[in-house]
Amino acid sequence: AAAAAAATAKMLSSVPAATDAASRAAMDALSQASQTGQAGLGANSPAALTSDLAMGLANAVTGAAATLASPIVDFLTLPPVQNNPVPPADLVVGGSSVQPDGAEIVAFVQGVADGMTWAAFGSIDALGNAVASVAALVQTLSSIAAADPTASAAVVAAVVTAIAVATAASAAPAAPYPDGQYDAAAAAAYFRARPLAVAARAAEITWRSAGFVAALVIDAASGSLNSKAEQRAKQLTALLTALGPTFIKAGQSASIRSDLLPPTYITGLTALQDQVPPFSAKEAEAILDEELGEMARKRLFGSAGLPARPVAAASLGQVYKTKLLSGTPVAVKVQRPGMLDIIALDMHLIRDYGAPIGKLFGVPGDLAGTAEEWAKGFVAELDYAREAANAAQFSEDLKGTPLEGKVFAPPVVADASTKRVLTTEWVDGERLDKSSVAADVPRLCSVAMITYLQMMLGSGTLHCDPHPGNLLRTSDGKLCILDWGLVTSIAPDLQLTLIEHVAHLTAEDYDKVPGDLVRLGFVPPGGESIVRDNGVADFLSYTYSTWTSGGGAAKLDVPALFARVRELAAESPGGIFQVPPYFAYIAKSFSVLEGIGLQADPNYSIVRETLPYVSQRIILDPSPRTAGARRPLV
Repeated sequence: AAAAAAATAKMLSSVPAATDAASRAAMDALSQASQTGQAGLGANSPAALTSDLAMGLANAVTGAAATLASPIVDFLTLPPVQNNPVPPADLVVGGSSVQPDGAEIVAFVQGVADGMTWAAFGSIDALGNAVASVAALVQTLSSIAAADPTASAAVVAAVVTAIAVATAASAAPAAPYPDGQYDAAAAAAYFRARPLAVAARAAEITWRSAGFVAALVIDAASGSLNSKAEQRAKQLTALLTALGPTFIKAGQSASIRSDLLPPTYITGLTALQDQVPPFSAKEAEAILDEELGEMARKRLFGSAGLPARPVAAASLGQVYKTKLLSGTPVAVKVQRPGMLDIIALDMHLIRDYGAPIGKLFGVPGDLAGTAEEWAKGFVAELDYAREAANAAQFSEDLKGTPLEGKVFAPPVVADASTKRVLTTEWVDGERLDKSSVAADVPRLCSVAMITYLQMMLGSGTLHCDPHPGNLLRTSDGKLCILDWGLVTSIAPDLQLTLIEHVAHLTAEDYDKVPGDLVRLGFVPPGGESIVRDNGVADFLSYTYSTWTSGGGAAKLDVPALFARVRELAAESPGGIFQVPPYFAYIAKSFSVLEGIGLQADPNYSIVRETLPYVSQRIILDPSPRTAGARRPLV
């Protein structure tokens, strides 16, 4: 691996010279194209001119590509001398030959692969510089086009295209999110200069998914959906794992919806909650040293290093159980390498391509806005320092409330935590949905529901990732909430509006519903009359009353429900009825909690579970607005 790295360094040193050579090659080729074009004009042959110009540009591209390929060729043809890669059957170490073991062969191959990857990156950078030179030279051809209208369109198009590519490459930021926070405009500029990376990822998602989709279609046509469900569930889990953290997150959310997915799929997707394939302990220790410093890491954890395997591996990181030098058992969460670039590309594809496609197929709501809200939270999850602050704030908000002593977040070890490493005190417990004390599941589900209502309607800071792997029943019967990276803020005005809306639905005061929907952002200001005329209030009252009876979405005709939502959006002028982006996180949190409740009780009703808290809040809250919501209930 060291030899491959040395060869890579030598290869990279040739990139500047390759860039200059590529520019010269492009200049010579385009100069020849210009001369040929002028000769064509003199002969008054527009067809010949266009052909010659095309040939000249082709020569420019070919010459540049050949020149830029030279670093890779040099790398692949380096002589087998000391400090350069040699066949792994006979590694040279300190002047003597040794037979490598399997790990050394893997390291050698990985080193060569890394070297070739950097060679490709260097060549791409050089190609960007060459394109910039080509763009400047192509401008000289515009004078030729001015003398012959037939050729002008082709020449101008070539010039504009070259300039656009060069400009995008030169103006792009160095990272998709320069400030470390989600930025759709910066990501668009970043990936606009990397069309091949975007196309490659889109192609990967398409071809990986195509086989699974085709298999489902065949199963449906042959009537074997049920008999092959277990096989397809395993394939879906493998597919989401292969596609990476963005898709694993989606699978985690779906894995608790027993009312929406068959049991076999629930079983398969449950593995995504804490059994994602781990990365190596060596990589994890390297991140620890990079974040904490080697001296600090040894001072905190000693020199033994991390255990060989994590106790849990999730989409963004993995957790190790170890001890501080003081003897305190701790959980150390280490972020996966390269997460930001992977997530940035996926969210760019979802927002800039997936959302418009969904709109074409009639999916209602602000899809781009919803994607942005999801992306903001997703990127924020990568900042473990923020996660530590969120957990500390939750603990502070619990003080003096009836929930204190019943639910908690693990205390953070601040000295051993950074943006990519989070260390907390170890909590002994078991997943709530797999509790060995069955009677505790309904009780702790109620505690969880009240806790999340308190966060949403009380403190205004809502934990948005309550999948079963993040909810533990401790040995003393308390509820521990893990993973505070994804939270959202609920403004006080929105809190009161949500309370009013629940009160109006509960009291069947449907005349107030259109105004609620405007204030909640489902309908723009002035759209109350349209809501009344289009039957939105009737639709919501039916959905609410059905959901109140328990059983979750299983009691509803979900395809018909979504079809009706699309109809309401289509029937309203300008698609007036839509789901506001902020609501995605609220829906996700309570959807997960409902899914856990339904696993314990198939007739579980999230509406009935929330009404006592909401009623108490309406009765005790001194706000004039809650007093107005109180009257119809009384």
